Amino acid sequence: MKQMILILILSLLTGCFSAQSAQKSGPSFHPSRKPVEIAFFGADTSGTDTDMNRSDMIRIVRIIPEENTVKILALQRDTMALIPGYGFTKINKAHDMGGGTSALAALNANLDLRITEYVSFSFESLITLADLIDGVELELSAQEALILYGIGLEGTYHLDGKQLLAFCRMRKTDDDWHRMERQNRVIRAILRKMKGSSLSELCAIFRRLSSTADFHLSPESLRMTAEMMKKGNTKIQTETFPFSPSAIARNLTIDGIDQIYELHDLRAEVCQAHRWLYETDGCVLSPAFEELAGSMYEQYPVDGEESAHQ
Repeated sequence: MKQMILILILSLLTGCFSAQSAQKSGPSFHPSRKPVEIAFFGADTSGTDTDMNRSDMIRIVRIIPEENTVKILALQRDTMALIPGYGFTKINKAHDMGGGTSALAALNANLDLRITEYVSFSFESLITLADLIDGVELELSAQEALILYGIGLEGTYHLDGKQLLAFCRMRKTDDDWHRMERQNRVIRAILRKMKGSSLSELCAIFRRLSSTADFHLSPESLRMTAEMMKKGNTKIQTETFPFSPSAIARNLTIDGIDQIYELHDLRAEVCQAHRWLYETDGCVLSPAFEELAGSMYEQYPVDGEESAHQ
Protein backbone atom coordinates (compact mmCIF):
# COMPACT_ATOMS: atom_id res chain seq x y z
CA MET A 1 0.00 0.00 0.00
CA LYS A 2 2.74 2.43 0.91
CA GLN A 3 5.57 1.83 -1.52
CA MET A 4 6.57 5.47 -1.15
CA ILE A 5 7.23 4.94 2.56
CA LEU A 6 9.28 1.86 1.67
CA ILE A 7 11.65 3.83 -0.58
CA LEU A 8 11.82 6.83 1.71
CA ILE A 9 12.45 4.80 4.87
CA LEU A 10 15.37 3.16 3.08
CA SER A 11 16.80 6.47 1.93
CA LEU A 12 16.18 8.30 5.22
CA LEU A 13 17.44 5.48 7.39
CA THR A 14 20.54 4.81 5.36
CA GLY A 15 21.28 8.50 4.94
CA CYS A 16 21.33 9.01 8.71
CA PHE A 17 23.21 5.75 9.21
CA SER A 18 25.77 6.77 6.60
CA ALA A 19 26.41 10.08 8.32
CA GLN A 20 26.96 8.31 11.64
CA SER A 21 29.22 5.69 10.04
CA ALA A 22 31.34 8.37 8.41
CA GLN A 23 31.91 10.01 11.79
CA LYS A 24 32.88 6.69 13.42
CA SER A 25 34.76 4.97 10.62
CA GLY A 26 36.14 7.75 8.49
CA PRO A 27 37.09 7.24 4.83
CA SER A 28 37.81 3.51 5.26
CA PHE A 29 34.07 2.65 5.11
CA HIS A 30 33.36 0.06 2.37
CA PRO A 31 29.98 -1.69 2.06
CA SER A 32 29.41 -5.31 1.19
CA ARG A 33 28.63 -5.81 -2.49
CA LYS A 34 26.38 -8.86 -2.03
CA PRO A 35 22.72 -8.33 -3.05
CA VAL A 36 20.23 -8.03 -0.20
CA GLU A 37 16.53 -8.87 -0.01
CA ILE A 38 14.26 -7.07 2.45
CA ALA A 39 10.53 -7.59 3.00
CA PHE A 40 8.32 -4.58 3.74
CA PHE A 41 4.89 -4.78 5.36
CA GLY A 42 2.56 -1.81 5.66
CA ALA A 43 -0.19 -2.42 8.23
CA ASP A 44 -2.81 -0.56 10.25
CA THR A 45 -0.47 -0.80 13.22
CA SER A 46 3.25 -0.85 13.90
CA GLY A 47 3.51 -4.61 13.45
CA THR A 48 4.83 -5.37 16.96
CA ASP A 49 3.85 -8.51 18.86
CA THR A 50 1.28 -6.62 20.93
CA ASP A 51 -0.14 -4.42 18.20
CA MET A 52 -0.94 -6.29 14.97
CA ASN A 53 -3.19 -6.06 11.95
CA ARG A 54 -3.35 -7.25 8.36
CA SER A 55 -0.66 -5.93 6.03
CA ASP A 56 -2.30 -3.79 3.38
CA MET A 57 1.05 -3.46 1.60
CA ILE A 58 3.55 -6.27 0.94
CA ARG A 59 6.77 -5.64 -0.96
CA ILE A 60 9.96 -7.59 -1.64
CA VAL A 61 12.95 -5.33 -2.23
CA ARG A 62 16.13 -6.73 -3.78
CA ILE A 63 19.09 -4.35 -3.66
CA ILE A 64 21.82 -5.11 -6.22
CA PRO A 65 24.82 -2.82 -5.54
CA GLU A 66 26.98 -4.06 -8.42
CA GLU A 67 24.24 -3.02 -10.86
CA ASN A 68 23.19 0.06 -8.86
CA THR A 69 19.66 -1.32 -9.03
CA VAL A 70 16.73 -1.77 -6.64
CA LYS A 71 14.00 -4.23 -7.63
CA ILE A 72 10.60 -3.96 -5.94
CA LEU A 73 8.10 -6.81 -6.25
CA ALA A 74 4.61 -5.85 -5.06
CA LEU A 75 2.34 -8.66 -3.83
CA GLN A 76 -1.40 -8.50 -4.16
CA ARG A 77 -2.63 -8.56 -0.57
CA ASP A 78 -5.60 -10.85 -1.41
CA THR A 79 -3.43 -13.59 -2.95
CA MET A 80 -4.20 -17.04 -1.56
CA ALA A 81 -1.46 -18.37 0.72
CA LEU A 82 -0.81 -20.97 3.39
CA ILE A 83 -0.35 -19.20 6.73
CA PRO A 84 1.71 -21.39 9.11
CA GLY A 85 -0.46 -22.42 12.03
CA TYR A 86 -3.66 -21.20 10.39
CA GLY A 87 -4.36 -22.60 6.92
CA PHE A 88 -5.17 -21.19 3.48
CA THR A 89 -6.41 -17.58 3.35
CA LYS A 90 -5.25 -14.17 2.12
CA ILE A 91 -1.52 -13.63 2.50
CA ASN A 92 -2.11 -10.32 4.30
CA LYS A 93 -3.63 -12.15 7.27
CA ALA A 94 -0.19 -13.50 8.26
CA HIS A 95 0.74 -10.12 9.72
CA ASP A 96 -2.37 -10.22 11.86
CA MET A 97 -1.31 -13.61 13.23
CA GLY A 98 2.09 -12.54 14.51
CA GLY A 99 3.32 -9.23 13.14
CA GLY A 100 6.32 -8.96 10.84
CA THR A 101 7.79 -12.30 11.96
CA SER A 102 4.68 -14.23 10.92
CA ALA A 103 4.29 -12.21 7.72
CA LEU A 104 7.89 -12.94 6.72
CA ALA A 105 7.46 -16.68 7.37
CA ALA A 106 4.35 -16.76 5.15
CA LEU A 107 6.06 -14.77 2.42
CA ASN A 108 9.05 -17.11 2.38
CA ALA A 109 6.91 -20.24 2.39
CA ASN A 110 4.49 -19.19 -0.35
CA LEU A 111 7.05 -17.67 -2.72
CA ASP A 112 9.83 -20.16 -1.91
CA LEU A 113 12.20 -17.45 -0.63
CA ARG A 114 14.77 -17.20 2.16
CA ILE A 115 14.49 -13.57 3.22
CA THR A 116 15.71 -12.83 6.76
CA GLU A 117 15.26 -9.05 7.04
CA TYR A 118 12.08 -7.01 7.17
CA VAL A 119 10.50 -3.67 8.05
CA SER A 120 6.91 -3.44 9.31
CA PHE A 121 5.28 -0.01 9.50
CA SER A 122 1.86 1.54 10.05
CA PHE A 123 -0.64 3.59 8.08
CA GLU A 124 0.23 6.42 10.44
CA SER A 125 3.71 6.57 8.85
CA LEU A 126 2.34 7.92 5.57
CA ILE A 127 0.17 10.51 7.31
CA THR A 128 3.11 11.62 9.45
CA LEU A 129 5.49 11.88 6.50
CA ALA A 130 3.06 13.80 4.28
CA ASP A 131 2.19 16.25 7.05
CA LEU A 132 5.88 16.81 7.87
CA ILE A 133 6.48 17.97 4.28
CA ASP A 134 3.20 19.93 4.18
CA GLY A 135 1.48 17.59 1.74
CA VAL A 136 1.98 17.23 -2.02
CA GLU A 137 0.41 18.34 -5.29
CA LEU A 138 -1.22 15.63 -7.41
CA GLU A 139 -3.06 15.54 -10.71
CA LEU A 140 -6.45 13.93 -10.03
CA SER A 141 -9.01 12.54 -12.43
CA ALA A 142 -12.60 13.71 -12.08
CA GLN A 143 -13.52 10.47 -10.32
CA GLU A 144 -10.56 10.68 -7.91
CA ALA A 145 -11.37 14.31 -7.10
CA LEU A 146 -15.01 13.41 -6.49
CA ILE A 147 -14.03 10.76 -3.96
CA LEU A 148 -11.47 12.89 -2.12
CA TYR A 149 -13.04 16.34 -2.35
CA GLY A 150 -16.64 15.83 -3.44
CA ILE A 151 -15.84 17.82 -6.59
CA GLY A 152 -15.97 15.91 -9.89
CA LEU A 153 -13.45 18.12 -11.64
CA GLU A 154 -10.05 16.88 -12.82
CA GLY A 155 -7.03 19.04 -12.08
CA THR A 156 -4.18 19.66 -9.63
CA TYR A 157 -5.04 19.31 -5.93
CA HIS A 158 -3.09 19.69 -2.70
CA LEU A 159 -3.35 16.52 -0.58
CA ASP A 160 -2.49 16.28 3.10
CA GLY A 161 -1.53 13.09 4.95
CA LYS A 162 -5.03 11.69 5.46
CA GLN A 163 -6.03 12.48 1.89
CA LEU A 164 -2.90 10.78 0.54
CA LEU A 165 -3.66 7.69 2.59
CA ALA A 166 -7.22 7.63 1.22
CA PHE A 167 -5.84 8.08 -2.31
CA CYS A 168 -3.41 5.16 -1.90
CA ARG A 169 -6.12 2.88 -0.51
CA MET A 170 -8.69 3.82 -3.16
CA ARG A 171 -9.91 0.55 -4.66
CA LYS A 172 -13.62 0.41 -5.48
CA THR A 173 -13.16 2.71 -8.49
CA ASP A 174 -11.18 0.07 -10.41
CA ASP A 175 -8.78 -2.69 -9.20
CA ASP A 176 -5.54 -3.42 -7.36
CA TRP A 177 -3.38 -2.83 -10.43
CA HIS A 178 -4.71 0.73 -10.81
CA ARG A 179 -4.29 1.25 -7.08
CA MET A 180 -0.61 0.36 -7.33
CA GLU A 181 -0.20 2.95 -10.08
CA ARG A 182 -1.78 5.56 -7.81
CA GLN A 183 0.77 4.60 -5.15
CA ASN A 184 3.56 5.15 -7.69
CA ARG A 185 2.19 8.61 -8.42
CA VAL A 186 2.40 9.42 -4.72
CA ILE A 187 5.98 8.12 -4.58
CA ARG A 188 7.03 10.49 -7.34
CA ALA A 189 5.21 13.43 -5.78
CA ILE A 190 6.80 12.91 -2.35
CA LEU A 191 10.28 12.47 -3.82
CA ARG A 192 9.88 15.69 -5.81
CA LYS A 193 8.74 17.52 -2.69
CA MET A 194 11.67 16.26 -0.62
CA LYS A 195 14.32 16.90 -3.27
CA GLY A 196 16.97 19.23 -1.90
CA SER A 197 16.26 18.52 1.78
CA SER A 198 19.33 18.59 4.01
CA LEU A 199 20.60 15.49 5.82
CA SER A 200 19.55 16.95 9.17
CA GLU A 201 16.02 17.50 7.84
CA LEU A 202 15.85 13.94 6.50
CA CYS A 203 17.12 12.47 9.78
CA ALA A 204 14.55 14.48 11.73
CA ILE A 205 11.80 13.04 9.53
CA PHE A 206 13.14 9.50 10.00
CA ARG A 207 13.16 9.88 13.79
CA ARG A 208 9.48 10.75 13.63
CA LEU A 209 8.73 7.78 11.35
CA SER A 210 10.69 5.27 13.42
CA SER A 211 8.11 5.36 16.21
CA THR A 212 5.55 3.73 13.89
CA ALA A 213 7.84 1.08 12.39
CA ASP A 214 9.49 -2.19 13.41
CA PHE A 215 12.97 -2.61 11.87
CA HIS A 216 14.80 -5.95 11.54
CA LEU A 217 17.73 -4.96 9.33
CA SER A 218 21.42 -5.80 9.62
CA PRO A 219 24.11 -3.09 9.82
CA GLU A 220 25.62 -4.58 6.66
CA SER A 221 22.38 -4.00 4.72
CA LEU A 222 22.16 -0.44 5.99
CA ARG A 223 25.76 0.37 5.06
CA MET A 224 25.44 -1.13 1.60
CA THR A 225 22.16 0.69 0.93
CA ALA A 226 23.63 3.96 2.17
CA GLU A 227 26.49 3.68 -0.32
CA MET A 228 24.01 3.15 -3.16
CA MET A 229 21.87 6.10 -2.10
CA LYS A 230 24.92 8.39 -2.21
CA LYS A 231 25.26 7.80 -5.94
CA GLY A 232 21.91 9.46 -6.58
CA ASN A 233 21.26 7.58 -9.84
CA THR A 234 19.95 4.26 -8.53
CA LYS A 235 17.71 2.43 -11.00
CA ILE A 236 14.37 1.33 -9.53
CA GLN A 237 12.49 -1.51 -11.24
CA THR A 238 8.98 -2.61 -10.21
CA GLU A 239 6.72 -5.61 -10.87
CA THR A 240 3.62 -7.17 -9.34
CA PHE A 241 2.73 -10.66 -8.11
CA PRO A 242 0.77 -12.23 -9.66
CA PHE A 243 2.13 -10.77 -12.88
CA SER A 244 -1.25 -10.14 -14.53
CA PRO A 245 -4.94 -10.25 -13.59
CA SER A 246 -5.38 -13.26 -15.91
CA ALA A 247 -3.22 -15.34 -13.51
CA ILE A 248 -6.12 -15.34 -11.02
CA ALA A 249 -8.34 -18.39 -11.49
CA ARG A 250 -11.13 -17.41 -9.10
CA ASN A 251 -12.09 -15.60 -5.90
CA LEU A 252 -12.81 -17.89 -2.97
CA THR A 253 -14.52 -17.45 0.38
CA ILE A 254 -12.87 -19.43 3.20
CA ASP A 255 -13.98 -19.25 6.85
CA GLY A 256 -16.02 -16.13 6.13
CA ILE A 257 -13.15 -14.28 4.40
CA ASP A 258 -14.05 -13.49 0.79
CA GLN A 259 -12.15 -12.26 -2.27
CA ILE A 260 -9.25 -14.70 -1.81
CA TYR A 261 -7.36 -14.85 -5.11
CA GLU A 262 -6.47 -18.42 -6.08
CA LEU A 263 -4.02 -18.58 -8.98
CA HIS A 264 -4.26 -20.86 -12.02
CA ASP A 265 -0.66 -21.95 -11.50
CA LEU A 266 1.12 -20.90 -8.32
CA ARG A 267 4.29 -22.69 -9.38
CA ALA A 268 4.54 -20.77 -12.65
CA GLU A 269 3.98 -17.41 -10.95
CA VAL A 270 6.59 -18.15 -8.28
CA CYS A 271 9.09 -19.21 -10.95
CA GLN A 272 8.44 -15.97 -12.83
CA ALA A 273 9.02 -14.04 -9.61
CA HIS A 274 12.35 -15.83 -9.08
CA ARG A 275 13.46 -15.20 -12.64
CA TRP A 276 12.63 -11.51 -12.37
CA LEU A 277 14.15 -10.97 -8.94
CA TYR A 278 17.32 -12.95 -9.54
CA GLU A 279 17.66 -12.47 -13.31
CA THR A 280 17.98 -16.17 -14.04
CA ASP A 281 16.58 -18.34 -16.85
CA GLY A 282 15.94 -21.45 -14.78
CA CYS A 283 13.76 -22.18 -11.78
CA VAL A 284 14.14 -24.98 -9.24
CA LEU A 285 11.47 -25.02 -6.53
CA SER A 286 12.10 -26.58 -3.13
CA PRO A 287 10.34 -29.78 -1.96
CA ALA A 288 8.67 -27.80 0.84
CA PHE A 289 7.14 -25.37 -1.66
CA GLU A 290 6.06 -28.21 -3.96
CA GLU A 291 4.27 -29.78 -0.99
CA LEU A 292 2.58 -26.46 -0.19
CA ALA A 293 1.38 -25.97 -3.78
CA GLY A 294 0.18 -29.56 -3.98
CA SER A 295 -1.78 -29.18 -0.76
CA MET A 296 -3.39 -25.95 -2.02
CA TYR A 297 -4.70 -27.49 -5.23
CA GLU A 298 -5.70 -30.71 -3.50
CA GLN A 299 -7.95 -28.77 -1.11
CA TYR A 300 -9.05 -26.15 -3.65
CA PRO A 301 -8.66 -27.72 -7.13
CA VAL A 302 -8.60 -25.49 -10.19
CA ASP A 303 -9.72 -26.98 -13.53
CA GLY A 304 -6.72 -28.37 -15.38
CA GLU A 305 -4.22 -27.71 -12.59
CA GLU A 306 -4.07 -31.23 -11.14
CA SER A 307 -3.56 -32.91 -14.49
CA ALA A 308 -0.88 -30.39 -15.45
CA HIS A 309 1.27 -31.23 -12.41
CA GLN A 310 0.68 -34.92 -11.80
